[in-house]
Amino acid sequence: MSDIRKARKSLFVLISPALVVILLSTTASALSGWTARQNTAHEIAQLARSLDLPEDNPIIVEARRLWYEDYMIDSDNEPHEPIYTDEDAVILAKIMYSECGGIPSDTEKACIAWVVLNRVDAGYADTIAVVATAPSQFGYRANTPVRDDLLELSYDVLERWSKEKSGETEVGRVLPKDYLWYNGDGVHNYFRNAYNGGAQWDYSLPSPYES
Repeated sequence: MSDIRKARKSLFVLISPALVVILLSTTASALSGWTARQNTAHEIAQLARSLDLPEDNPIIVEARRLWYEDYMIDSDNEPHEPIYTDEDAVILAKIMYSECGGIPSDTEKACIAWVVLNRVDAGYADTIAVVATAPSQFGYRANTPVRDDLLELSYDVLERWSKEKSGETEVGRVLPKDYLWYNGDGVHNYFRNAYNGGAQWDYSLPSPYES
């Protein structure tokens, strides 16, 4: 890392999360589907990442929290105690980047996240992080980039799963609970409900991502 880059990083880490709140305390207005505050939060988080700050850095954590706060308001979701963490969303975004980052369909990308959540529901482990980072299961790598569209999709899927866990039924699930496996051919992923063989998913559920 160059001396200039080191100096920029040292200066940036001095910014407290409280200052992030001040920077983002603007009136929300629609901009490319996000509020103005979400766009600013995104820019701050991306700047922090460009300086190689970790995802648990207070600046990134606070920027993500404020981004999610506006997501809840914008989507008319009822506030509730989340059953997932910001880190869960980051992990799912990294897996989607590795497994389907080049696939245009948000429905197909969301199915990757649902496989992870289906395995949590099936009792593979108690937490999303343990299931998602299990060896030789998903394409998780700690140094994978966090792409913003995939992070937004991660939060969306997690929120739908959270609603389902609280008793709602029509949450916009795009993959049935018994689909726990998939394979890919470099172009698409194919989801199935048995380790060997089984039925291949036909995308017959209504998708909230397709018009």
